[in-house]
Amino acid sequence: MRPSAAVSLPVRAAQCLNKGCDARQTARRMDQNQEKPSKTDRAVKKYYKDLTKSRLLVNDFLEKNGFTAGQPNSKRSSWFCSTYPLNEAVKQGDAYITSELLRFGADPSLKDTWGRSAYDYAARGPPEILQILARHPNERQMDAEGNRWQMHPPPAGYAEFFAKVEQDPLVRVGSCEARWLCILGTRCLRST
Repeated sequence: MRPSAAVSLPVRAAQCLNKGCDARQTARRMDQNQEKPSKTDRAVKKYYKDLTKSRLLVNDFLEKNGFTAGQPNSKRSSWFCSTYPLNEAVKQGDAYITSELLRFGADPSLKDTWGRSAYDYAARGPPEILQILARHPNERQMDAEGNRWQMHPPPAGYAEFFAKVEQDPLVRVGSCEARWLCILGTRCLRST
């Protein structure tokens, strides 16, 4: 009998070997009587498989967009601009990555250089992303007992105010570098 075969047997087989049983017969009997995995075992394995797949996709997203892999709240800075992974996922309109970043602890209230959070970008994007953010219980929106704070509707005139703000040439410029050029007084190009 090989020592490696005895090591790979389950605990019951090892106990039987200590009592003097035949290892081949014990292994054959255990293979015949082996039970199927329980529903709980299958559910745990499926959850672990999905979690591993999600981690790989999130890390791939983080690396492709210049963030630190494995850190959903890492900050990416370039020139005068900085942003966060969740803000970037919402801007790209990727609902799956948005939900997975939230699952791994991304903070939707983190603001980029221009003072915009993931909520602000979601308000302009697909409605499904706004629904994902609304369902996510942010720690800052919860009290000591774990209850969500009451969310209040926006005040009257809110939409009209932002419609006027969006008409401003500084707001309509697309890139961060172009905004700094506008602020510094050089010729401003409008993005469409």
